[in-house]
Amino acid sequence: MQLRRSPRTLLLIVLLLPISCSVNPFDQNQVPVIGIQQEGELMINWTPGGARDVRVLKGRVDPKDSKQTRPPSQNVMWSIGMQEKPVSSPVTYGEKQEGTWSSEAKPLVSGETYTVYVLRDDPKGSGDGFTNTRNVYEAVAVFVMR
Repeated sequence: MQLRRSPRTLLLIVLLLPISCSVNPFDQNQVPVIGIQQEGELMINWTPGGARDVRVLKGRVDPKDSKQTRPPSQNVMWSIGMQEKPVSSPVTYGEKQEGTWSSEAKPLVSGETYTVYVLRDDPKGSGDGFTNTRNVYEAVAVFVMR
């Protein structure tokens, strides 16, 4: 049995295809740029603001390493994440913000290397499943505790 499509059916498919496939290209400007301040308490900031997840991890961590979970879950010293609203920049190590969840902060040791991980959702994306057009943006910064 041979399947035949009429020109009208093909035209309908061509016209509906752009409606069903939204385009939201990866936007390099949405990748977080992380800053770390160690004057007094450890403070972490990033731009653009608003994050789904912020973590401080012991050692050097590459989130693109296939052995890592996303977000990285091994050697977490402290994490704060979106619950009712995104995490606002800046954050002070160990402090919870209103509308977020936070783990208990472990002590950081002078001279040890740590990685800050920030994960942001695409503010322009929408949908879920097959129609998801939301990108995620992540970045890391490595520092040695003073």
